[in-house]
Amino acid sequence: STGAGLYKSGTLESGTVTSFSEFSLASTAPSGNIAANTSNPLPVELLTFTATRAAAGPVALAWATASERHSAYFEVQRSLDGETFAGVGTVAAQGSSTQRIAYAFVDDYSLTHSLAHSQLYYRLRQVDVDGTAAYSAVRVVAGTGPARPAAYPNPARTVLYVAAAPGAAYRILALTGQALATGTTAPGRTEVPVAALPVGTYLLELTTAAGRQVQKFTKE
Repeated sequence: STGAGLYKSGTLESGTVTSFSEFSLASTAPSGNIAANTSNPLPVELLTFTATRAAAGPVALAWATASERHSAYFEVQRSLDGETFAGVGTVAAQGSSTQRIAYAFVDDYSLTHSLAHSQLYYRLRQVDVDGTAAYSAVRVVAGTGPARPAAYPNPARTVLYVAAAPGAAYRILALTGQALATGTTAPGRTEVPVAALPVGTYLLELTTAAGRQVQKFTKE
């Protein structure tokens, strides 16, 4: 039999699965609540959902359904704090099927910058063709080491992206220590305009509950 279709976003693939243990998607879980609500299940029987990170590798997610009816797609969502989630990729669903279908998604971005060192939370948002949505239970993946700030691209030309937990105070500093820009990080990544900076080397200073951390970057 053929597997489900796929939509390229990160690294995706799908196929068939032969073994499973049951649990349910829930259609009434609020978008910011990590607790799965088991009332009003949608017509998709979700059997398994796992999130794993191999040493020095990205987070790999896998899930399987026993049956689907009018299912449109699955959105993979990630969170840094287990409360605020954002979509990181979409996988097209089989649609309607009584076969056991396996899906996979690799969060390539989790390998880069500070996310590789952070504990991450993942869940699935399953959407029907009529727009009805359901949320899976949350899976937690440990980081590979202490969290650290990240500024990229490096060198930067117009925008410097800061990847850090939301609410951290940042400053762009000249090597003399002069503050050239200040702000607070947002969920996901924060865009810091640097087009007006002269070509040269600068410092990103990030202050979190863990203390002050500094990273050097180049403006070209």
